[in-house]
Amino acid sequence: MHEFLECRKYGSKQRERLMEFLSAAFNILLFVIGFGLLVFVHELGHFIAAKWAGIRTEAFAIGFGPPIFSWRKGIGFRAGSTNRPIEQKTGRNPRQLTDEDLAREGIGETEYSLRWLPLGGFVRMLGQDDLAPGARASGDRSFNNTAIWKRMIVVSAGVIMNLLFAALLFIIAFSIGVRFEAPVIGEVFPGSPASLAVGTGKATGLVGLEPDDEIISMDGDPVPTFLDATIGVAMAAPEAAIEVGVKRAGHDEVLTFEVLPVKSETAGVLSIGVTPASSSRLAGSDNKESRAIVESFLQRDSLWNAGLRPGMEVIKANGQDVNSLSQFQAIMSSGDGTPVSTTWQDEQQTIEVVMAPEPSWPLMRSSGTGEIQEGLLGLVPLLQINGLSPDSANKDLLEPGDVVMSIGAVQGPRMQHLREVIAANGPGEIDMTVLRDGQLLSVKATIYQQGLLDPQPMLGVGLGQAWDTMRVAQPVTSVECDIDDRGELQPVATPVAQSDIMGGSRIASVNGRQVEAWASFFDVIAARDGDQVTLDVENPTPGREIRTIDVKITEASCLGLAELEYRSALPMGIFDPVYTIRNSGGNPLTAIDMGVRETLNFVTQTYLTLDRVVRGSVGVEQLQGPVGIVHLGTRIVDRGFTFLLFFLALISVNLAVVNFLPLPIVDGGLFLNLIYEKIKGRPPSPGFQNAAALFGLLLIGTVFVMVTYNDLVRLIG
Repeated sequence: MHEFLECRKYGSKQRERLMEFLSAAFNILLFVIGFGLLVFVHELGHFIAAKWAGIRTEAFAIGFGPPIFSWRKGIGFRAGSTNRPIEQKTGRNPRQLTDEDLAREGIGETEYSLRWLPLGGFVRMLGQDDLAPGARASGDRSFNNTAIWKRMIVVSAGVIMNLLFAALLFIIAFSIGVRFEAPVIGEVFPGSPASLAVGTGKATGLVGLEPDDEIISMDGDPVPTFLDATIGVAMAAPEAAIEVGVKRAGHDEVLTFEVLPVKSETAGVLSIGVTPASSSRLAGSDNKESRAIVESFLQRDSLWNAGLRPGMEVIKANGQDVNSLSQFQAIMSSGDGTPVSTTWQDEQQTIEVVMAPEPSWPLMRSSGTGEIQEGLLGLVPLLQINGLSPDSANKDLLEPGDVVMSIGAVQGPRMQHLREVIAANGPGEIDMTVLRDGQLLSVKATIYQQGLLDPQPMLGVGLGQAWDTMRVAQPVTSVECDIDDRGELQPVATPVAQSDIMGGSRIASVNGRQVEAWASFFDVIAARDGDQVTLDVENPTPGREIRTIDVKITEASCLGLAELEYRSALPMGIFDPVYTIRNSGGNPLTAIDMGVRETLNFVTQTYLTLDRVVRGSVGVEQLQGPVGIVHLGTRIVDRGFTFLLFFLALISVNLAVVNFLPLPIVDGGLFLNLIYEKIKGRPPSPGFQNAAALFGLLLIGTVFVMVTYNDLVRLIG
């Protein structure tokens, strides 16, 4: 029986994996079809315009490479190309046949084909060849013998069709309704531009944006969704403050703040350090990826065994009704760390769960470096290895759970120290000491480089803070603090600044109470009486001398020590966002207006993105290639049909803008050639056109390799 149950369990897992694979494959197929439709629309624009202009069109293809199948009037459907049957019938290639020859044989001039490489498409016209732009063809129906104004229409028709199609998709999406994250702030990161925002006008004297602030405008432009807010910040001019208008509880008027965005190292774009607001419902009810993340948190905190599941919503805490996540978080943080009785429900059941709050660690912004650390008194935990990347050169040497005691000559490094040591050492071996299962272990780790365009030295490990090990990293001796609440940061010494505590030291006891982990350390500090704390500190050096250190706490409010709080163990990120629906309210004219406005808006944003890449406020690594677009598109599919339409409309706008850039090979470059021909009375020389085409191919090829590499790094990461 046991073997039978194990077989059933194994079979169930196999079926689940198969269903996940089929679902992912369907999403990819659905998006590829959608992306192929955008290419089809673009090429259809060229094709219709060429037919209108009387230009002989020899091929209409979706994709590149050899044809999978094709169709031509008079020949019908064929696997591969229709050229061979024509050659067998007439003895000549279709391109060698005149219009009269084709008419006499009853053969169409255009071959329609689907090709193996689904990354674009083309319309081939007589006398027009992107790979040989200087080539000429005789005949009244050739591209080069057609009036220039007609050729301009043919060249720009693909871009126009993409913009019209984008507007149509936006109109359809807004007619139905598109769900976006609401422009409401959920979390404001300490030390971020948002936390330091300076109030203006009615908000003069106020400092910082706050959770639950609803963003109304940026530099006077309306902000209907959090996506618009994110884009607005990312596209802001470098080194320039933006004016953010918000609605705040307790204020009848819109408050305005000046915020100076900074480039985020992780995101690669300008940011102000806020997250979207979350609802009181756990994520994962309709998204497998979110579900897996939520389940991992619930299992880590033993809430899974209590019956808590993704998709459940908290409705009560300590007997109080809960109407929002911020209210739930406030109840969880209002006590002294004692467990809180909570009530959760979904469509099937209602359950009671007792939840233990966790310490809400003060954040310290180190003077000079700006490094932000969680800790107390200036003491922060050591670094702990949480995982190793599959390609890490240290995967057989280091292990998850190892606590970093030293690296190179640095004892008890903080994250900033670790990065500096790795960068200074460069590729090669480096001495490390780690604490594993209570034992010190000396190893020679390997620093290696990763990255094609901008290789960076790394260990290939994921790092976190060792909260279960009551040892300290090098103490933070000075922090930046707003002493007089004027938004001006000043350096303030931490309580342990003069204590000479070595990195790697163990805190044995606090005020005579033994502490085994950082949570108990927090409990003792939170329950202290007065502003003096006695620490028994064991040095990491041989002999393990224990010193008693009296620590005087000053600037308690500034350092977050005046009133230590607790918080929910469930982070905001595992709850569903607060959503808003953008729709036309059933009015078709409003839908058209919204669609046209959104199209023009994203045309502007696309050009701004290119400008910001050149000016450095948007990282090159943020550019998406085919792999990244498809990967992102499969995740977009999970957000619903209308959001997929919205996303495809956005891609259609991008295709239009990129295709009309003044670069060789693309439509914009061809349009410039026609302007030159109109002015000079002759086209650019064949030599110039061929050289420009080669340059264009090299440029596009380089960009293709770069963005594809970025896509794969994001995909693997």
